[in-house]
Amino acid sequence: MDKSRMKDGIYTVNWLALSKEDGHVTKGSYVFTVQTANANTNTQTINATNHPTLKQFSFIKDNANLTLSISPFKTGHNTFNFAINDMSGNPITNIKNVYLTLNNPGKSIGPISETMEKISDGKFGLDGDFLSQNGEWNIKIMLQRIGQYDINQEVKMEIK
Repeated sequence: MDKSRMKDGIYTVNWLALSKEDGHVTKGSYVFTVQTANANTNTQTINATNHPTLKQFSFIKDNANLTLSISPFKTGHNTFNFAINDMSGNPITNIKNVYLTLNNPGKSIGPISETMEKISDGKFGLDGDFLSQNGEWNIKIMLQRIGQYDINQEVKMEIK
């Protein structure tokens, strides 16, 4: 790829492979950012309107309080924070992994699956350019717990 022909921005690659042997189709997508060393990120135009700088989703599932926060909640780079507490407000500590899967069916983006990084007991985070375009996004959170069933939660949201 000739990088000199690419402008600074966020790009989404959607790929599809067809097996020559059995005709099986595999597909996926990934997001990447191109930014020159001298680029001023403060001048980048983001197409997002009427959204607060933080979007928070809270759920009670399997005797646990789940909270997903997305900031700044617009297209481009976002920080995803996830917290899980028991009904008394104490962090749940038997978490093995937290997976975040994002897709935008209207734009044929995804699924994009990432493992969230543990920040502390009951708190996980992830940074990235996953919300690369506007439209309706589906976010699925899967929590693997030691000695208990997994917790799955799905969120639908609109980025304009």
